[in-house]
Amino acid sequence: MNDDDRQEFAALMAGVAENFSAQLSGPGIAMRFDALKAYPIDQVCAACAAVVGSRKYTKMPTVADFMEYIGGGNIEDVALVEAGKAIKAVKRVGGYASVTFDNPTTMAVIEHGFGGWVKFCGEMTSENEKWVTRDFVRIYSAYTRQGITLTGILAGRTETHNEAHGRGSTHHNHVLIGDSRKALAISEQRAIAGQLGSMFTDSKSVRAILGIENDQREPARARAYESSGDDTNSNVTRD
Repeated sequence: MNDDDRQEFAALMAGVAENFSAQLSGPGIAMRFDALKAYPIDQVCAACAAVVGSRKYTKMPTVADFMEYIGGGNIEDVALVEAGKAIKAVKRVGGYASVTFDNPTTMAVIEHGFGGWVKFCGEMTSENEKWVTRDFVRIYSAYTRQGITLTGILAGRTETHNEAHGRGSTHHNHVLIGDSRKALAISEQRAIAGQLGSMFTDSKSVRAILGIENDQREPARARAYESSGDDTNSNVTRD
């Protein structure tokens, strides 16, 4: 969403609040808008309709409740689908390209839960795939419930190398993963980590808090992931 959607969003929230015999203040509506702004207004509208039509709630739902419906329902099921999407992207796109996913929670999981796109690709070996999937689902579920999202672009090896050598951030070979329209909108937003704040400082902190252990994994091996096809010849590629 953008500022043009604020009025429609406020009307939606007021309607939902009335359904639950509640009232929302101006700051309360603004807070909800900021927390959900990574999602298109049509998805927010659909989530509002689903929330109102559900018997699950007896009082005004939280932002995390709306995110659950925006994501498609059961958090763990959605998390498993998103894990599969991310793993497929590793195999098809690789770690050299910079990427943006069509789901801002998935973006946050990769950046904060796994240490970024390059590290996620390096960790995703055939031996570790089941453990990566398990960890992804657990982190995604926690982030969804806490409303943690990330917008912008996940830097690949090429972009990271260029920045380290003072060549600037050109987002060369930027690949959009999933719904290209949604991914492009997410990539164009300033990188904001939702409610992450200083609670999680790195991927090790996230895993420690969630009780995720690495003991059963094979040691992560450095691997060179090459983009294929026309990906290397365009600044923005739709995967």
